[in-house]
Amino acid sequence: MIRVFIADASQRILDNVTTRVGKEDDIMVCGTARDGEGAIQECLRLQPDVALLDTGLPSADGLQVTELLSQYLQHTGIIIMSLDVEQDLMRRAMLMGAREFLGKPFKGDELISSIRRVYKFEQKKNELATVGGDGGTTGDSSAPAGPTTLKGSVALVISAKGGVGKTVVATNLAVALGSMGAKTGLVDLSLQFGDVAMHLGLSPKRTLADLASSDAVADEDALAQTFGGAHGVKALLAPMRPEEADLITTGHVRALLGALRSQFLYTILDGPTHISELTLEALDLADMVIVVTDYTITSVKNTKNLLQVFTRLKIPPERLVILANDRDPIKGLTREMIISHLEWPELLSLEHDSQLVNTSIHNAVPFVISAPTSAVSSGIFTVARQVAPDLFPAAQPGPKAPAKTEPQPKKTKKRLGFART
Repeated sequence: MIRVFIADASQRILDNVTTRVGKEDDIMVCGTARDGEGAIQECLRLQPDVALLDTGLPSADGLQVTELLSQYLQHTGIIIMSLDVEQDLMRRAMLMGAREFLGKPFKGDELISSIRRVYKFEQKKNELATVGGDGGTTGDSSAPAGPTTLKGSVALVISAKGGVGKTVVATNLAVALGSMGAKTGLVDLSLQFGDVAMHLGLSPKRTLADLASSDAVADEDALAQTFGGAHGVKALLAPMRPEEADLITTGHVRALLGALRSQFLYTILDGPTHISELTLEALDLADMVIVVTDYTITSVKNTKNLLQVFTRLKIPPERLVILANDRDPIKGLTREMIISHLEWPELLSLEHDSQLVNTSIHNAVPFVISAPTSAVSSGIFTVARQVAPDLFPAAQPGPKAPAKTEPQPKKTKKRLGFART
């Protein structure tokens, strides 16, 4: 029996939803509330399988309740109900921990289907946590378990703020390495709202969620069936539904990177813009971390905070590369100001070329392919040199220019008493 809790400020909606749910043999309403504080107290007491929460709850709104319940009731799936169906609200709800979002008014069948999907998802997630756990190795136990015994190199591209061009950097970096003949993999670890598929023009049939749900992240055959190929790289794409992100654990990431190291010379990870257990796992396993910022004050401030976190995590500075993306012709800060604020000795940069970058994204053709000699492509290849110095020939000294000498006046030579010039 699926136990459902309902919270809505409207008694009429509570009654209607309770009546509709009561028609199902396998679903029951275990409790209701008309305000946020009451919803929190009752959910903590009843521990329902699924909680239906309206965004307009008084005392504590539905998103605040969702954030708290997702921390303390990890086996409860949360469905948000709202009259406001703006994309930003949906995104915030998913980031807070909601599994699905129902826009009011919704049909009874939609509600029941949503409840069953969320319940099934939570059951599957709990089974995987029991079998694989966050600390163990999943999949093929023979896969190498640590970066020191593996062949390939892993670079994590990360940012402290969204919208700075992190995915643009990650996709173009992977394609740049692939264009130089290196076998390169690309993994979209922005699990809830990943954009690698869009940047490469891929329509995924299988994603990381499929690998995780079948506990096959390190299985060579399963990986081969899941990879999407484009522009010389193999890509593992983020789940198609945000709620599927929770299927992927730190154990999956560890086993996956172990398998990819044995298949690819270089693996590029497009990381999330927030610190989570998965982010920390990727940070621990990556050989290099590329931190992308732009020239805005907020982005540089967040980047400095992120670097301070890295210091507390004891990540060696030599593993870090800071890349400033000049994505706006009106700079908030100068390069020198960024270096001074971050207290970082070296700063790589990408030149501003919004037309080229936007066209590249629109056509799903990375600009390192469409315009390899452009200034922005040159910046990507500079980053690639940091990741893969062996792919770039060492600078050879050119022929020495002859020493510059001052013209000397011609000397006359005397021979047999005659002057000869």
